[in-house]
Amino acid sequence: MTSLSEPIKPRDACDTAAVDLLLELARHVVTEPECDEHALAAALRTAAAAVPGGAWAAVLLGGERPKHCAASHPHAAQLDELQCQLGSGPSLAALSTDAVVLSDLRCEDRWPDFVRATPAVPVQAVLSYPLAAAGHPDTALTFYLGDLEPVGTQGLSRCNLAAAGFALACRAIKERDNARQLRLALESNRQIGAAIGILMHTYRITDSEAFDLLRVTSQHGHRKLREIADDVVFTGVLPPQ
Repeated sequence: MTSLSEPIKPRDACDTAAVDLLLELARHVVTEPECDEHALAAALRTAAAAVPGGAWAAVLLGGERPKHCAASHPHAAQLDELQCQLGSGPSLAALSTDAVVLSDLRCEDRWPDFVRATPAVPVQAVLSYPLAAAGHPDTALTFYLGDLEPVGTQGLSRCNLAAAGFALACRAIKERDNARQLRLALESNRQIGAAIGILMHTYRITDSEAFDLLRVTSQHGHRKLREIADDVVFTGVLPPQ
């Protein structure tokens, strides 16, 4: 199987299919420069379409209160939201075990409540990938399959490729958003720029990494970014979270 923690190489699957998929995913990142939500949705639809026989795909965020993030089809969103309500299912299992989960729902007994609620949706199998190794902690990408065709060896290789390609697209979208936020912060607030410079010097990190430290500290402390920057300029270090 293609590892989500390693770069995709065309030899891992059909060369043409791999290159075409990566080019299509990259196109979505480039053509939606100001809307990460649209880029994410387009990348998700492309990943789902790359699965043999077609599939629906959805992204679920874990944590204390799991929540549905995005889907290529309303049915996929419905199944993800169902797992959040029940507290069990393949996507949550992938997150809790940090392993790929493959399930034939016709004979699945691990999540009886989830399986009982799925007959109304034409899904026979589920393939769920945790994306932590690709830099997206508490995130699961799930393919909902209408038949078992993709479960074969070649089909799994294409699914793995689609998941790895989607993870790379998500990373590119995230980095683009970080760069945009950093640029806006530096342009609009000298104090934030000064704090970034101090953190870069103190921790020997890049400007993007320093901005991430400010942003995460702001979110966890429920304080404005400017307030965190003021503390850093005054003390030379990040305030405790």
